[in-house]
Amino acid sequence: MKVIQVRSGELEIQGGVYDLKSGRVEFLGQSPMQSKLVNSTTKAAPSLQQAIGGA
Repeated sequence: MKVIQVRSGELEIQGGVYDLKSGRVEFLGQSPMQSKLVNSTTKAAPSLQQAIGGA
């Protein structure tokens, strides 16, 4: 399972922005909330939970 690999440090999740015109990718690095995201028991992102009135 990928979440276990992320938690153990075996796998990193990196954000990026792809520029359609130039074909370049700007890598943004790991989310500062990565630990919270991978340890969450919910299936929705925290920002989505807040938008729909959750936690």
